Amino acid sequence: GTAAEWNDDHTIADVDKPKVPATFVIAASNSLDTVRADYVCDGTDDQVTINGALGDLPAQGGKILLLEGTYDISAAITITDDDITIQGCGKNTRLAASADVSMLTANNVSGLIVRDLYFYGFGFGGVANIGVYFTTVTGSKIENCWFENTAGEQALRLHTNSHRCIVSACIFLFNWAASIQVSNSNYCVISGNTFDESTTAIDLVGSDFNTITANTLFDSINNGVFLTSSDDNVISSNTIFTAQGGTVGVRIFSGSERNTVIGNQISAVVDDVLIADAGSDWNHITNNYFLNGGITDGAPNTIQTNNAP
Repeated sequence: GTAAEWNDDHTIADVDKPKVPATFVIAASNSLDTVRADYVCDGTDDQVTINGALGDLPAQGGKILLLEGTYDISAAITITDDDITIQGCGKNTRLAASADVSMLTANNVSGLIVRDLYFYGFGFGGVANIGVYFTTVTGSKIENCWFENTAGEQALRLHTNSHRCIVSACIFLFNWAASIQVSNSNYCVISGNTFDESTTAIDLVGSDFNTITANTLFDSINNGVFLTSSDDNVISSNTIFTAQGGTVGVRIFSGSERNTVIGNQISAVVDDVLIADAGSDWNHITNNYFLNGGITDGAPNTIQTNNAP
C-alpha cells in the first residue's frame, strides 16, 4: 500500500514527532510504527512495494529506509539508478526469500549504499539463491549487513566490472557456496567481515588489485580465500581458522600472479597456503603465522619470508 491509502484511515496525532532522515520510509506488515511510513508492505511479495518506492525516487537518487520487520522477497528488489541508499534498522530488518531468487540486484549503476539489512536465504533447496548481486556496479558500499542461509550461488556477488566497491563489517553465516565472490572486478576492498561455515568464504575470479583485510573466517568447507586467475591482490591481517576436512586457508590457483599474502594468522586442516600450479607465480607470502598446514608451493618463483613457525 501507499502512505495516501494508509492516511485515509489514520491521523498523525503528534506533529512534533521526530522525522526520519530518508527520502521514503517503508514499513513491513509487522513493523511497530507504520504511521510515518510512505509505503506499507502487506507481507506478500513485498519487493513490489519496495521497487515502487525505488521507482519514485528523484532523478538525483535518494534514500530508502526499511523499518524493522520481516519482508517477503519472492523476486528481486532491483536498483536501476545511481546514488541510491537502501538502509534497514539492523538485523531486525529481515529480507526473507520465499523463492529461489537474487534478493537485491543492481546493474550498470554507481554510488550505491546498502547497509543495516538482514538477508535470509531460501536454504538448501536453493539452486541460485543470492542475497546481493551487483553487475557493473562501481564505487558502491555494502556495510553492516547479515547474510544467512543462501545456497547454490554466492551470498554476495560483485560481477563483471563492479570496480571500486567496498564490503565491510558484514556477517556471513551458513552460506552454502561462496559467501562473497568478486568476478572480473578490480580495486574492491573486503574488510572487517566475519564468515562462519561457508563452502568458500571469499572467492576472487579473474579479479585484480583487490584488498582482503582484517576479516575473520571460521570453518570454511573448501577454502578460506580462493584466487583463480587473479593478479596483484593483497590478503592481509586476516584470521582464518578452518576445521573442516580438506580445507585450505588461502588457495592460489590457475595462473594467479604477484599476489601478496601478509600478516595473516591461518590454521587449516590441509594447507594454510596452497599455490596450486606452476603458472601461479611470483606470489609473495610473508610475515604470516601458520598454525597447522604450512605452505604447499607448486610455483617456481614464490617469495617466502618471515613466516612462522
